[in-house]
Amino acid sequence: MSSVNLDTEVSTQINKRKKVKSKATVIEAFKEKYIKVILHDEDDHVFELKWNGFMYEGILLGMLMICQYNVERDFSAIKTTYGTGQQPIRTKRSRSGKPN
Repeated sequence: MSSVNLDTEVSTQINKRKKVKSKATVIEAFKEKYIKVILHDEDDHVFELKWNGFMYEGILLGMLMICQYNVERDFSAIKTTYGTGQQPIRTKRSRSGKPN
């Protein structure tokens, strides 16, 4: 199983002259549709950047956010630093093949 690189860089246009680059983690990506990122500075917000034909972009409070990210395959991931402590869910199959 190959691993996917979740790290990227998002460029935010603050005003005409000021552009800020921030490190981000991609948590969901669909090729040439959209990506969802979490900026390392703001952990509680998820930003959705849509594909414009060349790169992923979005607008937050009038500020343009741009990201060039190469989606190798579609994925959805939740990055945790520790376990959730919940027991795994187990299902049983009936004879017809559908879960009970």
